Amino acid sequence: ETETETETETETETETETETGAAEGSALHSGSPVEPGSLDEIPEALRAVFAEECAEQVVRLQTLLPAWEQAPARDERLREMRRHFHTFKGNGLAVGAERIAALGREAQDMLDRVLESSGPLDPELAPLLRDLVSRLPGLISGDDPAVLEHFLQRCRVVQQGDKP
Repeated sequence: ETETETETETETETETETETGAAEGSALHSGSPVEPGSLDEIPEALRAVFAEECAEQVVRLQTLLPAWEQAPARDERLREMRRHFHTFKGNGLAVGAERIAALGREAQDMLDRVLESSGPLDPELAPLLRDLVSRLPGLISGDDPAVLEHFLQRCRVVQQGDKP
């Protein structure tokens, strides 16, 4: 095998991995059905770290949200909430918790859209964030997949600017 053939094989493998990752990411983003991805399927060591990091993110969101609700705006507090949902997405993907990753992605995408918009804030945004943050501990533990799906849909509706 020549050096050029080896480089070509490596490039092809990398392209295939990239395409597979992009397809997985787009499936989470496209609103397709969420994978079952139970926390029970995650190795115990990873599950403990994941649960601890999620709990920290929930506490931060619970701290930020009331202050933001007092004066809702496209401000640093909303950007910080967006970053916490981005962390849920990344951590979920890292350990195979696809449902939490999908929720993090939808909430992040919704907040990206809100932050980029110049129109009035959707009146459903504050109640959605309040409900979502209050239910996150149960959603993370996988208590009710139907509730998680409900929140995914609510995030999509606000992201699209539609009214329920």
